[in-house]
Amino acid sequence: MRPTNREMTMTAANVLASLAGMLASGGVEVVDCSGVLGPETPLLKLPPDFAKDTPPIKIHRISEYDKDGPFWAWNWLELGEHAQLVIPYTLEANDMRFATAPGYITGEQFYQYLKDSFDTLYAE
Repeated sequence: MRPTNREMTMTAANVLASLAGMLASGGVEVVDCSGVLGPETPLLKLPPDFAKDTPPIKIHRISEYDKDGPFWAWNWLELGEHAQLVIPYTLEANDMRFATAPGYITGEQFYQYLKDSFDTLYAE
């Protein structure tokens, strides 16, 4: 039996309230994973049911060239086991501002567009 919209909303609200409480208390560490992949890349620990602890990332330099042109580096990476979150590309969510002139004037317009797109997808 599928949960009702109200039950799903209440569950989502409870999860968000719990997350907010854990963030405020320091029970959840916020990790910035937007940097360059390398030895300093933070490792996200997953529960043992999902994955084993993974070794840190190691970069083995093969060669570099940067004398009279752009910088090129040839490396091989030792990654171990890593989980990866993949967010699908869509024209609307990623590049719509380039497809319409003048695009979105404010961030609020872009947010509202994404929210409406999600609501439509969820309703379907």
